[in-house]
Amino acid sequence: MHPAMKDWPVRRYRGDEPVSRLVQGGTPPNFASGVLLWEEVIMSKPISIIMGSQSDFEVLNETITLLKEFKAGFEVIVLSAHRTPRELVRYVESAPRRKVKVFIAAAGGAAALAGVIAAHTSLPVIGIPVETKSLKGLDSLLSTVQMPAGIPVACMTIGKAGARNAAIFALEILGVEDKKIHAQLSAYKKKMAVKIKKIKIRC
Repeated sequence: MHPAMKDWPVRRYRGDEPVSRLVQGGTPPNFASGVLLWEEVIMSKPISIIMGSQSDFEVLNETITLLKEFKAGFEVIVLSAHRTPRELVRYVESAPRRKVKVFIAAAGGAAALAGVIAAHTSLPVIGIPVETKSLKGLDSLLSTVQMPAGIPVACMTIGKAGARNAAIFALEILGVEDKKIHAQLSAYKKKMAVKIKKIKIRC
């Protein structure tokens, strides 16, 4: 278990369970597929983060950290497109009832996760290709980005940079209607510009 996960409230997800039943604490079990990991930031959780394996948390922690900085509401779950396909579909199809507005999916190797999510929802889906030992994430990238016409996935770059960009992109989607988030993003990007301008190169 990743150290950052040890105190998270968790419950096993049954497919259409209301949020209120899933955020009441509990002792984390092994983080097998289908265990909902819930970070209680605000009551509304418009961002759903899905990882194909517990091992993907190291990358997704970049997404979670940035969303926390923005105090954005999100839910996190481990579901595999290959090992728990029925549970994944039930979870995705029930998302509108939980007021989810955008999905972020991270997977490695034969990374079908984002594509399967996109096939079962009209909500935007952001894919994060996770780096692999065998092909350095190229397999994950191609699996995520090569979607057929009509089933789009917004594919980020491989690894932790992609995870941070996924959080920003999700916030940009929400910021179209949420003026507060839009203002936060503008301030965030201005702060980045200031940091760059402060860099001095001495030769």
